[in-house]
Amino acid sequence: MLPQFVSFVVQRLSSGQAWYSNTNEWSFEQKVALLTGCQANEQTCSQEVTQTLTTQSALINQLNEMLLTSVKNRNGDVRAYNTLRLDLIDPEAKLQHWMFSIVEVVGPLNRFLLNNLILSTSISAPSCSESLTTLSLNLNLWSLPSQRPTSVFNPELRASKFWDDENLPITTQIIPALENLFHDVKTEMHTFLKQGNKLKDEGEGIIANPDVGKWKEIPLLKHGEPKTTSFPKTLTHLLALEPVFNAKISFMYPGTFVEQHTGPSNERLRCHLCLDEGLGSAVLDVAGEKRKWEEGKAFIFDDSFVHLVAYPVEICEDEDDNNEYNDDDEMKNVRIVLIVDVWHPDVKERKFI
Repeated sequence: MLPQFVSFVVQRLSSGQAWYSNTNEWSFEQKVALLTGCQANEQTCSQEVTQTLTTQSALINQLNEMLLTSVKNRNGDVRAYNTLRLDLIDPEAKLQHWMFSIVEVVGPLNRFLLNNLILSTSISAPSCSESLTTLSLNLNLWSLPSQRPTSVFNPELRASKFWDDENLPITTQIIPALENLFHDVKTEMHTFLKQGNKLKDEGEGIIANPDVGKWKEIPLLKHGEPKTTSFPKTLTHLLALEPVFNAKISFMYPGTFVEQHTGPSNERLRCHLCLDEGLGSAVLDVAGEKRKWEEGKAFIFDDSFVHLVAYPVEICEDEDDNNEYNDDDEMKNVRIVLIVDVWHPDVKERKFI
């Protein structure tokens, strides 16, 4: 069994908690304290760690001992690690050394962990993040620096951030079918909301500003099985589209910022049909390529690429006149999207995660 140190790293850095992207002002001691289990925030480390590990050398020595134990417990051979032990001076280099050591122990078997290590260091230690990305490519965990699915990676599949080519069968099949569904799904959604049904919180836990932002959903379809009886027309149409297997309606509230993240597999593609663009300021950024939603229009993208969503609040002079939900302030200016997952057209054997 891995020691508490490694277990903590797996748990904490795999959780995608919002404050990991805000560590650019942390000292090296704070970053190391995070790895040793400190309940840290952007300003301070716990008193226990500060008191018991008073010097940088003590931190390094304790981490060395923990990591050596973890390697020994995993494969019984610590010589490989001993040859890599470095007496580094630069704080970011030390952090990089420990990140690489963690990857040695658990990373090659855990794309989810490695991806979150890359994301969590992208701001606080960019050279470390770049080195981890290079390492992941050398390990053949992924083929492209920005395409990092956290569970399943199929190197045989075509890779594109957005699937806009009108000559592709999946584009000509899915996009018109979803856009033709616009009025039915919107009508059933209005009925669902007027009946007082509650929305579920989006379960990914990657909102960067949870005190302000809100992201909710209505599950419709999971692995081809309906999750509701309130959308009969919508589900009938979706189930008739052969590559579709997941669907939900996503509600993003103004002021919400969703951190960088990646989907679990490159064997699926994600389709968005905009039901309400809200203030019109929400932006999807897929590995640097930005796209806004337009009501009644659909697009397809590959969510195994690193992506984020920003919905900044902008002044809209006639927003009250354009609001369809004037009788419900809770829904005012919410960006609403039907999200549908389809199989990648190159997948030969379809397996749910």
